[in-house]
Amino acid sequence: MLIAAVSAVAGAIFAAADGASAAVPGKTEFVCLHPTGFAYYAASKTVTGADVGWAEDGITGGIIVVTLNPDGSSTPFSIYVTDVTGSTFNVSDEADLSATYIDAESGTLRFDAVYSACHSETYIITGGGTRNPSLLLTTVRADGPLPASKLFVAQCAAR
Repeated sequence: MLIAAVSAVAGAIFAAADGASAAVPGKTEFVCLHPTGFAYYAASKTVTGADVGWAEDGITGGIIVVTLNPDGSSTPFSIYVTDVTGSTFNVSDEADLSATYIDAESGTLRFDAVYSACHSETYIITGGGTRNPSLLLTTVRADGPLPASKLFVAQCAAR
């Protein structure tokens, strides 16, 4: 019964993300939907008063796709993000992206994206060897109009 329920969730995730995963090159390994969690917004010129502090946050309609790229590609993997506007971008086009931890036994993967000295993201896939993987996404941004630290979690499906 549990396996059938997990398979149904995975099927729903891939069905919902088919448009996004079909639009990215490489072999899709994970599709993660609707990251949600919390953010701490630091005081700045644009964040003041009651807006400073913790808030529920997320990427409404967001899709994150992790792919393995074909041999000969400049990087062995890619992460594609579809944001709240429906735009999809390759993280490595905007950041220095590297795989910093891979544990085949537990199915745990860690990718770090460094956009600038003041803006980075960490993508951790846990349970990648199971039918119920999760994404932990952290963002730290001290530059720009909205300095913040964020922690999001998303349910994923593995191909």
